[in-house]
Amino acid sequence: MSVFKNKSEINLEAAALLHDEGHYPAVAHSSYYGCFQFMMHIWVSTLGKTSSDLEAICKITKGKTHTVLLNEIVRYISSKDRHDGRTINNSIGSLKKIRVDSDYKEIEILFPDSKSALEESSKTLKLLKKY
Repeated sequence: MSVFKNKSEINLEAAALLHDEGHYPAVAHSSYYGCFQFMMHIWVSTLGKTSSDLEAICKITKGKTHTVLLNEIVRYISSKDRHDGRTINNSIGSLKKIRVDSDYKEIEILFPDSKSALEESSKTLKLLKKY
């Protein structure tokens, strides 16, 4: 198992445990990063790329790591199935929004938000695992 896949699984398990314990703001963070790390797993294990390759693209495009990785993974998945690519792009966008709200905004994250993050990450991971 790749390091990134293992980290992904740990974060997603942590998100479920945090949700069960009522630590809702942390669920958004763990759910998002669980999916991000699985995209890194695809980048490394499926596409045969390295973290250095990703950094180089970021430098050339002046893009942020998370945005560049998402774009690269969506491009790859869309080449196989456009619908899956679109769904993953939208799902990661939703997860990122709730993570940003939770991490940086003066917004209270409650049960429905936490549950939504768990469901979105589960749906996203199911699609990502196809690739």
